[in-house]
Amino acid sequence: MSAVLTVRDLTVSFDSGRRRVDAVRGVSFALEAGRCLAIVGESGSGKSVTARALLGLAGDGSTVRASTMELDGTDLTRLRPRQWQRLRGRVIGLIPQAALVALDPLRTVGREVAEPLRLHRTVPASGVGDRVIGLLGAAGVPAPDVRVRQRPGELSGGLRQRVLIASAIACDPRVVIADEPTTALDVTVQAQILELLAGLRRTGTAMLLISHDLAVVARLADEVVVMRGGRVVERGPTRRVLGTPEHEYTRMLLDAVPGAGRPPPLPDAAARPVVLRAEGLVKTYRLPGRDGSLRAVDDVSLTLRAGETLGVVGESGSGKSTLARLVTAMTAPDAGRVELLGGRWHDLGERERRGRRREIQTVYQDPLSSFDPRHTVGRILRHALEAAGDRSRTVGDLLELVGLDPELSRRHPSRLSGGQQQRVAIARAVAVRPRVVVCDEPVSALDVSVAAQVLRLLTDLQREHGLAYLFISHHLGVIREMSHRVLVMKDGRVVESGATDEVLDAPRHPYTASLLASLPALPPREPSTGGVRSAQPLSTS
Repeated sequence: MSAVLTVRDLTVSFDSGRRRVDAVRGVSFALEAGRCLAIVGESGSGKSVTARALLGLAGDGSTVRASTMELDGTDLTRLRPRQWQRLRGRVIGLIPQAALVALDPLRTVGREVAEPLRLHRTVPASGVGDRVIGLLGAAGVPAPDVRVRQRPGELSGGLRQRVLIASAIACDPRVVIADEPTTALDVTVQAQILELLAGLRRTGTAMLLISHDLAVVARLADEVVVMRGGRVVERGPTRRVLGTPEHEYTRMLLDAVPGAGRPPPLPDAAARPVVLRAEGLVKTYRLPGRDGSLRAVDDVSLTLRAGETLGVVGESGSGKSTLARLVTAMTAPDAGRVELLGGRWHDLGERERRGRRREIQTVYQDPLSSFDPRHTVGRILRHALEAAGDRSRTVGDLLELVGLDPELSRRHPSRLSGGQQQRVAIARAVAVRPRVVVCDEPVSALDVSVAAQVLRLLTDLQREHGLAYLFISHHLGVIREMSHRVLVMKDGRVVESGATDEVLDAPRHPYTASLLASLPALPPREPSTGGVRSAQPLSTS
């Protein structure tokens, strides 16, 4: 079968002002109809730049060169901007990452999906409405005739991702680029999205998958290209590359996947005081524009001891983030109580609570949005030290504590990588010497090796300072690696709890079992054949 997309010797360079930087160097691959090729690698490896070059969106100051870059008979190296516009969406579609921000919050779902149809005029104007509803239904959106009138803010993360897929396939493109299509989705929604993407392949759509989640790659891709530093270091069939990796970098990526080992042993409870206790927490929200209400948290209790990690898992809407806001006193419960370090907490006035807030801190999924964009890293951390009244440590001390160069104190967070931003967020949290840290999806948006580094950092800080973590994550591998005990939440209630290995290896509740069954898995690792394999050039035969 002939390739729909052929790329040979792709190089993408950027003018940094002082010098040219090659972000992609000599990349080659071919993609056939109905097949999926995955490009994997760490942040900065060049995988997303490669994908955007195929869309004519490499960015300002970029130079794209290739001996061959052909899509469905069209030479992409010769296209002008107007020709690119006619191609994007009609011949090649994009499913972008970050569904929360990729959709226009002011436009309805219907207008979002209709845009490529109107732009490319692939259906008569009178048929656009019916086509949009059909696309949403095909993408797995329930009640599409209702959802079509809603805005993105009224949809869950999984539904927003489905809307992006509907928009990407609206004009039946020959090739779809899926850029981290399941990042930050819980395991059951992720499984549904992966099945939807697999369905596109079965209809003959060629797919280029960009992902840092190697288990997702194993579930969907026929072939894998591994990139590092802008170059291809290994390629081959998915099962071979992920099961018997031949390049040391590929092995490093696989070794960094969380959850391969056993959970940490339970600490001696009798020797550790309870630092956080919640009893019978209830939180109900009125549903806007509707009769009725939603009980987001329903009679939830927990205890957390010094030096312990309590994992909280569940689908989107299960109540785990609301639980986090209740225990940090960012939201008041309708019923129940929270104690912090053995004293009152949930029912204190804010003036009384302010002096104790340093005892419980939060590390968020998106650290950048939690920083003041006007402030440098140094100023952010100095504020934290001043709030703690701590003159014994400096900003440099905090940066070194989390494994960062003190020279970074002069930068703004927006100039740091995702992993560096999260380390700064952790440094800010521990600057006030808390006893409890709530970690709300702290590594869900990080690539696998950076996530592994952040998790090791959190483990080291816990060991050295006796920190207690309430650790919220949709990633069961991360929960297994980090948590001593686990709470499983569904529809606001705790349906199962216990030691991590007991819950994840022998679940008692059907819901826990369904979460585990939805988890994509890597192929079995085989012993290395011993040699380091370099990338092979694309065959010209």
